[in-house]
Amino acid sequence: MATLSSLVVNKTQDLQFEETNIEKGTITTFLPGTVSTDRTDFNEAKTDQVWTAPGAGIAVIEVWGASGSAGYGCCCGVGIPGNPGAYAKKTVNVVAGCIVTMNLGDSCYQNTLCYKGRSEPTCVCYDAVGTDGTIVAEGGRGGVWICVPSSGGAYCCSIAAGLPGQTFADLGAPWVAASDGCGLICNYVAGEIANATGGDINLSGGYSCMTMGHCNTCCQCKFVSHMRTSPGIISQCGNTLHYNHDCGFHYARENSSGPHQALAAMNAISRTPSMGQPYTNCWSNGRHCEAYDNPTAQQYIYPHGMPASGTHSCVNTRNYGTRGGPGAVRIQFIGT
Repeated sequence: MATLSSLVVNKTQDLQFEETNIEKGTITTFLPGTVSTDRTDFNEAKTDQVWTAPGAGIAVIEVWGASGSAGYGCCCGVGIPGNPGAYAKKTVNVVAGCIVTMNLGDSCYQNTLCYKGRSEPTCVCYDAVGTDGTIVAEGGRGGVWICVPSSGGAYCCSIAAGLPGQTFADLGAPWVAASDGCGLICNYVAGEIANATGGDINLSGGYSCMTMGHCNTCCQCKFVSHMRTSPGIISQCGNTLHYNHDCGFHYARENSSGPHQALAAMNAISRTPSMGQPYTNCWSNGRHCEAYDNPTAQQYIYPHGMPASGTHSCVNTRNYGTRGGPGAVRIQFIGT
């Protein structure tokens, strides 16, 4: 019969192992938040950030463009999620004193009605052994706000605005009985998908979509966002997050559904999630609300590589929309 002491010894031996999945070397990351705490002006001149090689070795440089922000809308309407920024990865040989200079892309925040524009690229210049070069990861297209008049539906108005889509009426079961006023809309415009250049690996950011299952944009739970995230964050080629918007106003006001669910979905897809979704309460105005241009439209609540969620608004309300994630650079140095 096993004794307690023998069981403890055996279990202790089982727990003695060596980590094999920890990255080698030192890792340095650059985000707009590491530059200053008040960089909310899209047009503000930015000071280049610099990384200096501490010795001889290799530097693995990863670059993300800023992701698209949510559109600003008023009264009845719906906004499609933004698109993510592009991603590039470059491995170079360095010696002590080699530098990497970078300009981190900002995502749009200005209060332009319906569409805030395309977010900024992240640009990198590197000085390496035997060569110099540049890396550019373009920024993602912002989400488009679609105004829905009383005579139209969200899907039909999106098609009229020139966005590509697929009506449910053209699909088989279980969609065959659905209204032709419902369907899938994508934030795709030719020539405006983020691309990257200058890396050993250059990957497009792709584009996001939204399923519009109701003509009434106040029925948020009938809308499903299909948010595309940048490559190199959780998987090599990027991810698509599928989530329903808040229904019942437990986490957000009726004009602010989406951000909580988007963050929960991103944590769910990660093997090392940090949380489910931010805490909110249903009293004392504790629920998320995007009816104010400051700070909701200016703060970075999404991490790099993640665009802003789709948005909603109902009668006599407005939605300023949130910012997409910022541009970023990650440098892994492995000394020789």
